[in-house]
Amino acid sequence: MFRLDHLVCKLTKLIVCALFLVCPRVWAQLSDFLPPDLQDRVINEEVISSVHGDDMRLELIPRYAALNEMIEKLVSELNPSIMVESICWYKKPASRQKLWNIDEKTKLFNGILSLSTLEGLRYYSVSRKKTRLLYEISHVVDSPEAKNKLPDPLFTVRNLPAHLVLYAKQKDLTFGENIYKFDFWVRNDGILFQQTNLTPISYGIIPVLGKEKLRSIVTVLDLREGILIYTISMADALSFLGMKNRVGVSFASRSEAILSWFREKANAVYN
Repeated sequence: MFRLDHLVCKLTKLIVCALFLVCPRVWAQLSDFLPPDLQDRVINEEVISSVHGDDMRLELIPRYAALNEMIEKLVSELNPSIMVESICWYKKPASRQKLWNIDEKTKLFNGILSLSTLEGLRYYSVSRKKTRLLYEISHVVDSPEAKNKLPDPLFTVRNLPAHLVLYAKQKDLTFGENIYKFDFWVRNDGILFQQTNLTPISYGIIPVLGKEKLRSIVTVLDLREGILIYTISMADALSFLGMKNRVGVSFASRSEAILSWFREKANAVYN
């Protein structure tokens, strides 16, 4: 027997789904992702970092399902001895305070892919109490084995990928020269990428991280008034000679430099 209430229920669901597809993020604002106390800090402070060695409860992580699931999976796989998280806020100019369009998202994605522009990036070393060079070398390579240098990839709005894998050679003064794998995901409301070390990492002559024992995630979330950037690095690091603490402090300084680098990329798009 035909039931009118059943038809109305189906039509209502179809209308709700259609509205969601047309305007899925009209409510995107900072309060959707962070608690009130952290919102105030993020807006008023340049970069916030937190180092976790014994207590692994994350303090800065946004409420974002894709990120939360990724971190939960990596923690289960890696069982890290240290995690470092950092977060910052980029406020869009008043005239540009709307959700990003496909052109803005593509330009931001290309900016993130420009790994060669990390060469020459500097950061403040807490242990040495001075500014140091972060990356002496940073460029894309064709494979972890051949390591032939490639130019930074460049995409248009027509060929923007949902998922991209890159390999890069990076050399810095602290951890030397290493090969990394980068996974990038482009979503409607954000861009995420994960970095994994494909070579063992040493601190000077001391080995501190085995292959694939370092994972870093950077999440770029688009909101109406600005962009929220969150990064977390986790590692199964050796703990002798206070090495775990040194690695944690180094990761925090590096994260802050990377976040500042991204804000420059956002400035190039929005100003």
